[in-house]
Order: sequence, then C-alpha cells, then structure tokens
Amino acid sequence: MSDAVAIDNPTVADEGQSSAWRQRLAVLDKWLEAAGDRLNPILVKETRQAIKSKQFAITFVLLLMLCWIVTIGGLTLLGPGVYYSAAGGELLKAYMFLLLFPLAVVVPFSAFRSLSSEREENTYDLLRVSTLSPHQIVRGKLGSAAVQMGVYLSAVAPCIAFTYLLRGVDVVTIAVMLLYATLGSLGLAMTSLFMAALAQGKHGQVLLSVGVVTMLLGSFAGSAGLAIAYLDEGRYEVSREELRIFSAGALTFYLTTFALLYLAAVALISYRSENRSTSLRWAMIVQQAAFIGWMAWAWLRFNYEPEGLIVALIIGAIYWYAMGTMLTSESPELSNRVRRRLPQSSMGRLVRGLLNPGPGTGYLFAVACFTGLCLMACAALVYVQYVPLSQRRNYQYPEIIGGMILLWCYLVTYLGVGKLIIAGINRLVPVNAIAGFLLHVIFLMAGAGIPLVIQLSLRSMRNAGYTALQLSNPFWTLGELLEGGGFSDKEIILQSIVLGAVAVCILMVNMPGTAREFMQGRVALPQRVAQDEAELHPVEIKPQNPWEEEAEAAADPDGTEA
Repeated sequence: MSDAVAIDNPTVADEGQSSAWRQRLAVLDKWLEAAGDRLNPILVKETRQAIKSKQFAITFVLLLMLCWIVTIGGLTLLGPGVYYSAAGGELLKAYMFLLLFPLAVVVPFSAFRSLSSEREENTYDLLRVSTLSPHQIVRGKLGSAAVQMGVYLSAVAPCIAFTYLLRGVDVVTIAVMLLYATLGSLGLAMTSLFMAALAQGKHGQVLLSVGVVTMLLGSFAGSAGLAIAYLDEGRYEVSREELRIFSAGALTFYLTTFALLYLAAVALISYRSENRSTSLRWAMIVQQAAFIGWMAWAWLRFNYEPEGLIVALIIGAIYWYAMGTMLTSESPELSNRVRRRLPQSSMGRLVRGLLNPGPGTGYLFAVACFTGLCLMACAALVYVQYVPLSQRRNYQYPEIIGGMILLWCYLVTYLGVGKLIIAGINRLVPVNAIAGFLLHVIFLMAGAGIPLVIQLSLRSMRNAGYTALQLSNPFWTLGELLEGGGFSDKEIILQSIVLGAVAVCILMVNMPGTAREFMQGRVALPQRVAQDEAELHPVEIKPQNPWEEEAEAAADPDGTEA
C-alpha cells in the first residue's frame, strides 16, 4: 500500500530519496569526523597554519595567474596553427617549470621552517614532553608538506591535462614527469626536516637555512633542466625497458635514502637517553644490500665489466666513511634505558653488539660492512674465472685487488684515528655529530694536503710526480693506481703491506674501547618503574593444566569471581 502511495505521489518518493541521502551523508560525516580524530595532531595543526598563511596564499594565487598567462599567451602565439601543430610538449615545459618551483623550493622550505621554528619559539620542549612520539612529530610535519604539494598539483593538473589535447606528448611522459616531481618534492621535504632537526643553536640554524635555500634552488634549477632535456630528446632516446630499469633502480635508492633520513630526523629529536642508533644501522644494512644487488645485476648485464667492481668499491668506501664519521661521534656511555634492553648473555652481546649505540661499535660496524662489500667483490673475481674469455673483458687483477686493499686500509686508518681524536676532545668538551663530521673531514684533508704542500715546497721534489711521501694521500694514490701503469706489481704489494700494517695497528688500538662497549651488561628495571608497569599492564594468571582448571571451577562454581 505504501509503495503504491509512493508511486502515485512523486513528492513522497522525492522526500524518501532525500531522507536516504541525508542518512548516508550523516554516516559519511560521522566517519570523516572519526577519521579526523585519528589523524596526527601535528598534521592537523601544521596543515591549518600552512593553508592560512600569507606565503601559501600568495604562492597559490601567483601559480594560478602564471598558468593562466602561459595558457593564453601560448594559444595566442600559436594562433590557427594550434589545430595542426603538436604544441603540447612546449606548453608542458612551461607548466613543469612553474610547478617545480613550489614543489622544489616552497614546500620543502616550509617543512624546514615548521620544525626549526619550534626551537625559535621555544615550543619544541612542549612537543617533547607531550604524548606525541618523535615519529608522530616527523610524520606530521611531512604530512603537512604532502598536503601542500597536493594542493599545488591540483592547481596545475588541468593545465597539464590540456597539453595532452594539444598533441606532441603522450600520457606516459606526463605520468613519469609528475611522478618524479612528486617523489622529488617529498624527498626534498624529508631532507629539509632532517637538516632542521640537525640544527641546535641559533647560529647553526642560520647557517643551515642558507644551506637549505641554496640546496633547494639548485635542485629546482637541476630538475627544471632535466625536465626540459627529457621532453626535448630524452623520451625519444630512452626505450621503455631502459626507463623501467632506471626507474626501479632510482626508486630503490630513493626509498632506502628516504627511510635513512626519516630515521635520522627521528633520532635527532628524540631524548638522549633513547636508543637512536640501532634503527639507523639497520637502514644502512638494507641500503648496502640494495646497492650490492643492483651493482651485481649491472655487472652481470654488461659483460662483467671490471670498472663496475672498482666503481662499487669506491662508492662503498665513500658511503661508509661518511656514515662512519657520524657513528664514531656518538656518546660512549649508554643510558640506563638503553641498557635495560641489552642482551643478557655474552653471545647475545657479541651478536647484537654492532647494532648498539657507541663510537667503538659504530667504527667496527662501518669497517665490517665495507669488509663485507670487499668480500663480495672477491667472490665476483673468483666467479669471473669460470666465465669464457669471449664473454668477459681483460681484468688487471693487481690493480683491482690493490685498490680494494688500499680502500680498506684508508677507511680503517682515517676513521680509527678520527675516532681517537674525538674521544680525546670529548674529555674536555662534548662533540656532537656535526662537529665530529667536521673533525673527520679536517683530518682527512690534513692527511692528503700536508704531504702535498711539503712536496711542492721542496725544489728537488716539486716536479717529481708521485712519491712515497704521498702514501697518506688517498686521492692521489688511488688515482695513480687506477690510471693503469702508474705502479708496478712490486710497488702495489709494498704499498698494501705498509698501509695494511698501519691500518691493523689503528684497529688494534681502538679494540679496547670497542670491547668495553660490547661487554656492557643489562641493567635491572628500577622497582618503582616495575610497579608502575605492573599497575598499567597487570599480568593475568591463567591455569597451567586441567587439574588447576577443575580446582578453580570447584572453588567458584557460580563464576562470581570472574
């Protein structure tokens, strides 16, 4: 009967449909409200401040006006030829140039300022004592940058879609460029957050601000140049398979580096009593594993090029020297909070010791990881012996093996001596990560520059070329070795023996301090903290066998206690 009335009376049917829509909207509103409550508070606060700021409003309005001017001007210049010419690529260059500026400069710098301003306005301590974890703080700042990036993309997206209608550019090209622009903007925002967390005092913030602005402007210029070059020639020269391989390799490097920067930013804003090193070392291991995998694939694909092994070893040495400069700058004393989570057994401390915080374990961790890379290179040299001569290039084994040994010796020596210098200065004044990095770099420059200055100052040795005095200079020594023909086999062996003996001595000198860090035992949980944890998380005692269940049921047949 009601259905018949609804059919006969269209007003009743419309009211029923509108009430159904109201119910659906009410459910959606409740769901959105619940989802908003679950969002990161930092994300909500930063997004509100960013959207309401004058900087965002001015940038957004200017972007819309410039896009409108480019569209009208471009169509005016084309005139009637727009129906026949393929002008989409030329307009896409202009739109990408306009889009890359806010993505590469404005959004990352606003992320940098959002974190550094917390220190300037003395609100950083309030964030640390709140219930928000360092992960939530960094994710909130990064999420706010992603929201701003999405707004800028939505403003330019219709214009970029219009270029496809003008012909001259395909959907794959547009998608690839937008994907790389988005990922690049997120990567720059994460780098800016890391540098903001790195700044401690006001002077450091000023210097880092200048460095961040310079980095972002350089990134904008470089990305705009690459976009124009890709639209001009790159998309015709690069095949789809090469594009997929390059994209996969770049994405692997991007994700591992992004994770490393994220964990580093979280560690920098955490309390000193927290374990801020183990997660970073796991990220370094994952990144080295990805690097070895891609270098092995490239080495096998391009007919076992010997240059591939040399390049992999040089990149690995530079990477672990850079990581080691910061790992050896950590405090040697572990807080009680960290020591409560250490393994109890000696075997557990030996196995997991390389992942624990400390300059000694950090030094040994960097040396061990690079040693693993050298062992992989040795395995490749053994494997290539079983490859037919027609399928592989000529290998100069003395140069490759000698270069590997020299790289290992230089890494062990310079990191080890730098660690000892930092340990000595730490007794007078504390040394942070930036100061430790600078001390390592200064010592490396001294080891390479002082012999060079001495040789150039002596008239008899000025034009002598490479001499034994430059043995402490890793740049000249490795360059002379890898040029081919610079050293004889006897000279390579002699250099390896001398530098190897020095490196082993430096390693042994650092071993006592490293052993003390390895042997640090677990600290018991304080009684007051244990009582608080027991009250917050009470342990429910359950029956362990059927007889206890029967006894419990007999003691409480009605289940009143439950």
